[in-house]
Amino acid sequence: MILKLLFVPLISVFVISSSLYLHDSDRLYWMVVTAILFNASIFLDKRYPWMRYIQFIFLGAFHYTTELNWCILLYYILIISQIYNKDRIRESMPISFFIILQYSLIRLAYSTITGYNVLVSVFDGLASIIVVLSFHIVNHLESEKRKLYKQNDYLTYHDSLTGLLNYEGYLQKVQHLIEVNKPFQLVLLDINNFKSLNAKDITTANEILINFSRSVRRLFLNDMLAASRYAGDRFAILLPEHVNIDSSMFNFERIGVQVTYSITCYPHEAMTYQEMISTAEERIFQMRRNTWLQSQEELMRSEKMKMVGELAAGMAHEIRNPLTSIKGFIQLSKNQSYNIQPWYEVIMGEITRVGELTAEFLHFSKPHASNMRAESLRDCVARVFSLCESEAASHGHLFTPTRG
Repeated sequence: MILKLLFVPLISVFVISSSLYLHDSDRLYWMVVTAILFNASIFLDKRYPWMRYIQFIFLGAFHYTTELNWCILLYYILIISQIYNKDRIRESMPISFFIILQYSLIRLAYSTITGYNVLVSVFDGLASIIVVLSFHIVNHLESEKRKLYKQNDYLTYHDSLTGLLNYEGYLQKVQHLIEVNKPFQLVLLDINNFKSLNAKDITTANEILINFSRSVRRLFLNDMLAASRYAGDRFAILLPEHVNIDSSMFNFERIGVQVTYSITCYPHEAMTYQEMISTAEERIFQMRRNTWLQSQEELMRSEKMKMVGELAAGMAHEIRNPLTSIKGFIQLSKNQSYNIQPWYEVIMGEITRVGELTAEFLHFSKPHASNMRAESLRDCVARVFSLCESEAASHGHLFTPTRG
């Protein structure tokens, strides 16, 4: 309220001078004393708030000694001073009414009570209402204007989703810390596989980012100099130099995410603003690259084990067939005093086949030369007959090949 401090003394001097000129008053001493008391209460009310409650007394005394209606300007200034921090009209109106009522009573004390003077008092009351309403309208517009400026400034340097600093705010904060030469640690956090995590919809992605930002706040609640979210899924945290950091702190599995992080210290690892940012970004890039390579190795190992499982299932099936044939021929030979002469070649062929399948299983990862060659279809069919002969005989059947 600079205007209050400027105009109150000027108006007070003008009123005293006018009173002396118009009334040839002998109350100069009391006018000066009451003016000094009123002005002192105006100047010192910030240091001594209790003075706000007695300012109307000093103003009333000054008004009564000067006997001039021009004191109403001081009353209006006092009203505005008293309601300056009031947001609601219903809080301002009683104060305004009380001060104007004081002015009207004092004015009528040194004036003749006539219909004109009564109407003037009513007019002064209406004028005070208009003053209060006008002040609140102007104050409301200014308040909205300040809110818009504040909101615009907030959106300029903050992320609207998480409330953390955005990239511009993050760069500005780093630059400020370096300018004031304050040692700090820059921790970059990158959520792994964020695109796969938010594959469902944008709501899922926003929930992940919001929960992650809350976890970061809780993690460094008492030490964090600043925190930022930028580039979608990347976070930057500025911490004092004395904060100890280890990998166990960045366990966010309870919210379903894993992170890659890097730490860069100022001034030990970078001396300038540009060097600090580039070092931190290069370090997180290398960490992400190493994490990606590890994930690819894990993926290849997983695929290899899957292939082994599929191959083992296939091998079990392939080995079971010759073993079934061998078992059948052995059972068939039992009825012929264990004479395996008729099926000897077939049994040995099946045993050889089992050995070859086992060798292929043990060396599946090594390349093998193709062993494809032309074979007689008649021989292949005859072999199928011989392999199935034991199974057919055990069920009382007999294969009889026909000539085409």
